[in-house]
Amino acid sequence: MSRYITTVSVFLSTLLLFSLGANVFSMLKMRGLNDELSTATGDVVSLNARGENLSREIEGLLKGMETAKQEHEKTLREKEAVQAQLDSASGEKDLLQKKNDELQNAGAMQEQLIDRLTSRLSVVESELAAIRAAFSQQNQQSRQAAGDSPLVGSIFSVARNEFTDFKSVIADAYGKPVVFVGEIHDNQESHLAQFEVLSELYKKNKNIVIGMEMFERNNQSVLDGYIEGTIDEAAFMQAYSRWGFDYNLYRPIFEFAKQNKLKIAALNAPKDIVSFVGKNGLTALSAEQRAQIAAEIDTTNESHKEYVKGRYQAHGEIKLSEFNLFYQAQCVWEDTMAESVANAYKTASAANAGTQVVVIIGGGHVNFGFGVPDRTKKRIQKDFLSILTNPVMEESVNLNEFSESNIAHYVWFTRPTEQIRGGRTGLMLSQQGPLAQCAVEQVSEGRPAGRAGIRQGDIIISFDGSPISNTTDFSFWLMQKKNGDKIELGITRAGAKLTVPVYLIN
Repeated sequence: MSRYITTVSVFLSTLLLFSLGANVFSMLKMRGLNDELSTATGDVVSLNARGENLSREIEGLLKGMETAKQEHEKTLREKEAVQAQLDSASGEKDLLQKKNDELQNAGAMQEQLIDRLTSRLSVVESELAAIRAAFSQQNQQSRQAAGDSPLVGSIFSVARNEFTDFKSVIADAYGKPVVFVGEIHDNQESHLAQFEVLSELYKKNKNIVIGMEMFERNNQSVLDGYIEGTIDEAAFMQAYSRWGFDYNLYRPIFEFAKQNKLKIAALNAPKDIVSFVGKNGLTALSAEQRAQIAAEIDTTNESHKEYVKGRYQAHGEIKLSEFNLFYQAQCVWEDTMAESVANAYKTASAANAGTQVVVIIGGGHVNFGFGVPDRTKKRIQKDFLSILTNPVMEESVNLNEFSESNIAHYVWFTRPTEQIRGGRTGLMLSQQGPLAQCAVEQVSEGRPAGRAGIRQGDIIISFDGSPISNTTDFSFWLMQKKNGDKIELGITRAGAKLTVPVYLIN
């Protein structure tokens, strides 16, 4: 059965590669590349089509094999029952023997069917592997044509001071109790890298917990409900909305977790408490506030303090008193996330000894280890592995800076692009008024909503007829759309209700 599950994982990861390819080539077309690139794009489209056909065939084969297995098991059970009757029968012995022979033949035919399906599955998997290899080569050629740094897509082993491959990284990560994958929050390729790590580890280990900085601890019941199917995506997005970054960046991870029933652990401290500590200090917390953050807050790590101070100074002149409060808040933030990771690991590993926690988190909390990783290790007394995604534009970088600083175990160089958003309206929205309505704060001229006549100050009350009460509702419906779609926005303007058609063409 493990073979069938592994194949499903191959299917899912292949779909990710196809999705990545689609995003890459959307960017390339927007840059107006030459005919050579168009040819490469056509090749990849062909590869995509073939890969999708193979993926569908794999899905059909798996269903066929499962049905054949069930029928075969049923036949074996019937045969055992008949054999038992045959052993104790007298007058009906000939009839039972005939039935036994029929079941024997049926079982043999079912075994042959399973063998044929297994053989075909092996062939299709080999073809799919070849498609993925060809796709990877085309993808590399396209990156070069787009003017990307040759480092994009490469992975640097900090400890060995040399480049390595993804397969080796996964082999190293497999078995580590905690794997941190540090992101640049608004960089889509950071999140694609996180997804690749997660999905590849899941192929090897089904006992995965996903820890996410994006959710505060008090949202855990919402996360559990979403995975269990008792809470829909719209309600789930309400819990996510406090994070502030585009939901679509993380949506593949959310959907992967839901599809595979993987627990998502909410890691973060409540923002209002972190903010309170930054203004008033730890000692000013009430007992109720103190209970919502980590039991132990360590503010004694001088190396960590200097690192945080360097980042703090980047925002302007520093006052020691203000920084000390800021540093306390930083430690509340990171110790609470570390405690949350540790608790998730301890709880899950008590039931499954091979549990791994894959942590989706900002790279700043992972750098050099002394943010969340070391604080987690202190709590579980087990090693971790850290991967940092690092957008790069230059032809080359000083790799010694990474190896000498021991910034992480691996650095994965990615494209420094913002997310490619299908169907963006060109609107900046905010929630205003006592009813927290979805208000248009800014309109980008020349973009879809601006061309349609949406104005600053308009209140959006419906999206294709569905009521809109806040910005999360709007985002939920928008993410169902793609470029080229037409939507109808219901708005109020100066007391009047209007319906405005918007064509999502960028």
